[in-house]
Amino acid sequence: MEYRLNPRPGGGWYFAQLLVSAFSVSLHPIGLAYPLALLWSWYKEPLDQKQQKYFFVGVSFVALFTLLMLRGWNYVEWFQNPIKSLAITILGSSLGSEISAVSWVVGGLMLAGLAIVVIKQYRNLWSDFTGRTFLIGLTLGITTSDSAWGIIALCLILYFGIPLLLQLHHVRANKGFAQQRGLMMLFIIILSTVFMQADKRHYQIRQSGFLSEEDQLIHILAEEAENARKIAEEDKSEKNPVLLRVASQWPSRTMIACKCDTLPLPPAAQDPQTQLTMLRSITHLLFNPRQANNAALARNLSILGGGIIETIALQPGGVLLHFKNVDPQANLKNDK
Repeated sequence: MEYRLNPRPGGGWYFAQLLVSAFSVSLHPIGLAYPLALLWSWYKEPLDQKQQKYFFVGVSFVALFTLLMLRGWNYVEWFQNPIKSLAITILGSSLGSEISAVSWVVGGLMLAGLAIVVIKQYRNLWSDFTGRTFLIGLTLGITTSDSAWGIIALCLILYFGIPLLLQLHHVRANKGFAQQRGLMMLFIIILSTVFMQADKRHYQIRQSGFLSEEDQLIHILAEEAENARKIAEEDKSEKNPVLLRVASQWPSRTMIACKCDTLPLPPAAQDPQTQLTMLRSITHLLFNPRQANNAALARNLSILGGGIIETIALQPGGVLLHFKNVDPQANLKNDK
């Protein structure tokens, strides 16, 4: 909007939109919704052909370049249960991996409400830039149906579903506040109570020290990193500094927990030796080999054998591997 009020090709607002497009695409497949919605806006409502061309070329280039640089979203788990993701968005995460009957009911109601809002508000969604971004993100995110998709679904329901509730009771002079906004107030009270219970549940889980299957694996790596740092501190010569360089399926959580260099999980190579070359500076690798999208990577690593890779931990949430005789500092210097 700011750019359209003061259009300057090559100005700050232009590059700001390119930066936001690149950043959103790098996060998640849902992030493609922003550049796609932006391109549609300039396709339907261009200021002039010259500036339309600038946006088509610039936004398309940064989105494709970001995807090529990242080689897709290797850390994303595809085709999860949407009912579970929607239930977690409302009720919070549970102690176990199984879905309870309450979660099925809540998730089913959320899915039904989402469908109603999309059908009833489709024209308003598509005519508004924010709504169009939500709708495209919701469509793209169904391929993952993870917690990020659940947040997008909740935002769409609240942002465009509340006006539907308000339309059920038209404002009239002879009606009191309870009759005009009673249903809306009841919805807010119920939703606020559910959210408070979810926050309380999350606090109780954190206080109990319970960790999910993935976080248990990351915790083992964090202990490994802490032990390595203690060894480095006790080594007075400082000739052999311990440097951990991790490739993880969950890079953000891993980096925060172990306080070490962390990279996203690499793509699977055509053969084990090429895979080893790609991982030459990696000391530890953290991923779930049971997932279908990690099958090729798991096969390459298993062929390399125990002479090169050792298993530190094998748990239901995944596996933690250590690459023997790796000098990450030397490899990093060679890369430079």
